[in-house]
Amino acid sequence: MAVPTSDFEAIVADEKTWLEGITVANGYFVAVNTVEREVQNFDNVRGKYPYIGIAECVQAEVEELPSDVTHVRVQQQIVTYITQAASGDVAAPADGNKVLNAWLEAIRHRLNGRRTFGGFAIDARVATWQTNQGQHFDDGSWVRAASLDVYIEYEDTRSDQGA
Repeated sequence: MAVPTSDFEAIVADEKTWLEGITVANGYFVAVNTVEREVQNFDNVRGKYPYIGIAECVQAEVEELPSDVTHVRVQQQIVTYITQAASGDVAAPADGNKVLNAWLEAIRHRLNGRRTFGGFAIDARVATWQTNQGQHFDDGSWVRAASLDVYIEYEDTRSDQGA
């Protein structure tokens, strides 16, 4: 069965807005530059770091309940890229993992602090994340990448059961 889209679209829209709130003014060490509802390769988003791409549903478990209610558990993937510029151009490539880990903690904190996404979700949480060494460039700069698995649970009571 396809994921019911009515509430899921509202959840993802609120999720994007909430992630755009990763700013210095809100207490984070760096402000996000770009949040998109698609995931792009780091080469395609140069100049847009720190970058967050929100993938659509990776997998879903859909359960029909009485009274035209559909209970949905969605696994979603978020991909992010960050460079040493996020730390004021002072982080050496060896410190890239520290910068990336701080960035991932900011994303996790932001998402876990918004568990209902505007009242549409029952629960949402970052379950796991994976990092890689990213890319090192000849000029000494670098970019680090990570993907996060986010689980969102919601009940859809609307009649549009789209793809």
